[in-house]
Amino acid sequence: MRLPALIPLLAFLTALPARAMEADPPKHALPSEQQPDDEEEAIPEDSGDSEATLATETLGARREAVLLTSPEVLSDEGVYVTRQLDARLVVLNGEGPSRTVLSRQFLRFPGGSGSHEASIDTSLTGKKGEKVIEVMLGRHSDGEGKVEEVTFFQVSPGEDEEGGQLSEILRLQYTPSSGSGYPHEKESLRSEAKPSPLHEGYSDLFITLHGKYCETDEDCRETERVTRIRWTGTHYEQQEDRRIRVSASSSLSHSTSRRGPTYDAGNVRDEDKATAWCEGAKGTGSGEWLAFSFDMPVTVQQLTLIPGYNKSPEVWRNNARLKQVRLHFEEGPHQDVTLEDSPAPQHIRIARKSPFKGVKLEILSVYPGKRFADACVSEVDFSGVRAAPVRKEAK
Repeated sequence: MRLPALIPLLAFLTALPARAMEADPPKHALPSEQQPDDEEEAIPEDSGDSEATLATETLGARREAVLLTSPEVLSDEGVYVTRQLDARLVVLNGEGPSRTVLSRQFLRFPGGSGSHEASIDTSLTGKKGEKVIEVMLGRHSDGEGKVEEVTFFQVSPGEDEEGGQLSEILRLQYTPSSGSGYPHEKESLRSEAKPSPLHEGYSDLFITLHGKYCETDEDCRETERVTRIRWTGTHYEQQEDRRIRVSASSSLSHSTSRRGPTYDAGNVRDEDKATAWCEGAKGTGSGEWLAFSFDMPVTVQQLTLIPGYNKSPEVWRNNARLKQVRLHFEEGPHQDVTLEDSPAPQHIRIARKSPFKGVKLEILSVYPGKRFADACVSEVDFSGVRAAPVRKEAK
């Protein structure tokens, strides 16, 4: 779409503050989107890569996300160079001239010779209307190769004042091709949504960055990094790549069948609620525990678990479920929690605010099973995990 046809909308959007985080946006009314009068400043036909682009994604019955990009172009003796690519992501409500702006974000991508591109995609949708928007900005030239930046935003649901608000989750920049010559790098980004094991009706987004880096034709190395955007029960967040090791006080013996289930502690971290850890001690399981250790000191906002063997409703009823548990940290006070007798995921807000490297979940009491006394847990997950800042020792 050529810029003259976008002047009313462009003028409206550019009048908004550049940084959406400065304050909550007022409800602005859009101007009439009619063609500009002849007196409007014309855009030269030979302005090179001066086209603004407009892309939209539907967010609901009356809402849409609009991505407006406008490159700033300079001409140097007939060679057009884009100094930068400005982009505005705006959430609109309503229809026609009466539409209002609910929220907006400002993005800027470095310029250079060659062409620019931009796209918008709704990657995830939650059962209550939560959405994740993926915005891609890129630049391509024969000599410099191709560079792209992908930013993921959450859009809050609801028809009230809180609905339609944008918040950034994750930003990644990668190089699909670094151009000709060596050293050379080639990266690809793939996004894949998978059902959340803990939150029915929601999905998690797995973003895989695969890279191949070559010094020569023969001297190449390949890497792969996976980042996860997960639903925590209240919002989407980036899952940091933290290795979590799990151990247990005891485990129920494996099934005698080669194809039968196992009940090891690792089952609570396999993202499959049809598997479970079941303690193997005599009695009701009181005093048995699961221990989780991180690869570095972290703070954690929430622990989510499915307290039972959730393979099926019948299996869940037949086995004992956790009722009261105690969270032990490396030092400091413990935290006692009473759980509901439900197969639904249950969320525990971690009271401890200081960093720790490990936490032990001890069983205090259980809801008895109809057939078996063994207490089981299907899944345990942590959200809001953040590495503790490194303190520099005074010299």
